[in-house]
Amino acid sequence: MYIHQPADDFDPDQYFDDVPLHQSLFYRRWKQAYGQKVITLAVSDPSGAVQAFAQCVGYDLPGTGCVWVADHGPIGTFSSPSIESEFYHELRRRCSEASPTSHLRLHRVPPTDRVRSALAEQGPGSFVQPVAERVISIDGDMENITASFSKSTRRQIQKYEQNQQGIRFRVENVDFMSHFADVYDILTQTAQARGFSLHPREYYETVFSELVESPEYGALILGYVDEISVDKPVSAVLVVYTGAEAYHLFVGNMPEGLAYSMPTLTLIRALHEAKNQGIRRYNLGGVEVEGSSSLSSLSEFKQKFGGSVVIYDRPRDIVVSWWRYLLFRFLRFPIILSARRLLTTWYRYTVAELQSTDIGT
Repeated sequence: MYIHQPADDFDPDQYFDDVPLHQSLFYRRWKQAYGQKVITLAVSDPSGAVQAFAQCVGYDLPGTGCVWVADHGPIGTFSSPSIESEFYHELRRRCSEASPTSHLRLHRVPPTDRVRSALAEQGPGSFVQPVAERVISIDGDMENITASFSKSTRRQIQKYEQNQQGIRFRVENVDFMSHFADVYDILTQTAQARGFSLHPREYYETVFSELVESPEYGALILGYVDEISVDKPVSAVLVVYTGAEAYHLFVGNMPEGLAYSMPTLTLIRALHEAKNQGIRRYNLGGVEVEGSSSLSSLSEFKQKFGGSVVIYDRPRDIVVSWWRYLLFRFLRFPIILSARRLLTTWYRYTVAELQSTDIGT
């Protein structure tokens, strides 16, 4: 087995089943086109077959350096614990060489004792709030799938089926950019209505451009209500397909479409389209977990569609530069809490550094 950087156009789908979005070639191209740094690392056997893989996206933060995030990674299997430990060590080294770095975050890590053991050998790290996603199985009869929906959702579907007049849906999987202005307007109004901020316009424009280049990766579902406008959509869902999973990437709804149940109906149409593409799971994205309140309203909406909640192990921070990481922690949390966190983190990591020869700064 040997650890190496794969080719720039390396496609994990050629070696692994069910590659998650954040470890896919599409995601890498999207982030690179947006101007972000991406590091990839693989483990191959003597024949050249890739056994494990991870890609990390770099986020430059003022004052603290770069934070690298490996989301849903690594994927694949390691032949031995020593190879796995060496892999994490090399990943951390490459991140530190790419740019001034505070830490590497392994996000949505599979909850296994072997992973925890391998990461523990990489020096000081910090477990933070666990994350969860709601996933709907659509590998079956649609009638059985909708049976798990809430009563209110089933009533909305029934009402629509009884009187579809004036409500239409369009599935676009080729000419994505022609709809970008309408979709961005919908996202902007959704953000204003719900009180959250959007990424820069270029962030969304880049993913649309990448879908034009690789339309097999996704679909745009648009919802129209003739009484509001015959040519402008009032709801939109952008879905990205990776492996056997459809990932609910962006969703937005005009306020006036709420009276027609357009958020629910457009998502249902997205489920149908994913199922028609042979997809087995529909990932609605993050939901509220214990001790979290920022996702409460979204979690309630997603809960209406049944499915199950997948809870991942707590993200692991592998510290590259402890002083940058301490500053990152200090700036992230409220000042009242920061003093305690700063002192605790400093003590843990300076002591751990003295006790381990495997920890770099």
